Amino acid sequence: LRTGDSAVAILNSDTLKKKNQLDPNDSIVFTKGSSILCKIMILKTFKNQTDIMAEYQKEMELENKREKKSVEDYMAQKGIKGIKTKSGAFVLIENPGDTTNKADSGKIAAVKYKGYLQSNGKVFDTNFDSTNGHGTDPYPVLVGTRSVITGWDEALPYFGKGGSGKIFVPAFLGYGPQASGEIPSNSNLVFEVQIVDVKEAPPAAKNAMPGFEQPAR
Repeated sequence: LRTGDSAVAILNSDTLKKKNQLDPNDSIVFTKGSSILCKIMILKTFKNQTDIMAEYQKEMELENKREKKSVEDYMAQKGIKGIKTKSGAFVLIENPGDTTNKADSGKIAAVKYKGYLQSNGKVFDTNFDSTNGHGTDPYPVLVGTRSVITGWDEALPYFGKGGSGKIFVPAFLGYGPQASGEIPSNSNLVFEVQIVDVKEAPPAAKNAMPGFEQPAR
């Protein structure tokens, strides 16, 4: 095939099973005698890996711009004016909290939060209550160490102990193209946060703090 060409391939599921090319758990979907119809179109070809990575980087930059604009449009529609972080998340400070004890990089912030999808407002996780299957204890974050999504790392230092507000996170500063739990891929996120406490981190904390890999703990 060449650039612009298209094709159709029909794969027999029984043959794929014999070659161990189907997950055994897919047997419910692919019943005996069924087939998989694949439609293929060649959009572009590349000479080498360097060209592929350059194209990928270009597409990622365009996607990041689209996600930033989506967040900005969402905030404009709701009449929200926030502070833009260095990478493009936004912070709405409703209560700054104790400005002499901010959740700066290297400190541990105890955070109450509710996260929901910008697209439809669906809540995917919260510790304000127990509706998401875990406790309501504040979530400890070692700020500035990438133990949480970048949007949080950049936004939390705007709040002091007792502070509260919202964080608007474009997908590339959240979970990006990787779906996570109830978060679809490339999802812009909104978090309501409350900083319950801010403390100095003990020396061993950097190796002991949990990551924020899954929104539902």
